[in-house]
Amino acid sequence: MKHFKEIRYLIETEQGKHTFCTNAAKRGISVETLKYLMGHTDISVTSNVYTHLMLEDAQRETERLERIEKEMKKCAK
Repeated sequence: MKHFKEIRYLIETEQGKHTFCTNAAKRGISVETLKYLMGHTDISVTSNVYTHLMLEDAQRETERLERIEKEMKKCAK
């Protein structure tokens, strides 16, 4: 848990919280994990207040899902 203390330090400021959550979510960290790291009791606070994703992020995730689907079809053959 050495890194946990480092992460908590990064998110001590309000701006740091928003930046950390948004960047972590863009890199695939689950909202459940972010909720824990941020110390929130309600996941909606994490996802609706601190995580700021845009249309480009949704498009990237859709493309990722399409790649996963193609790989799954290849494996099923």
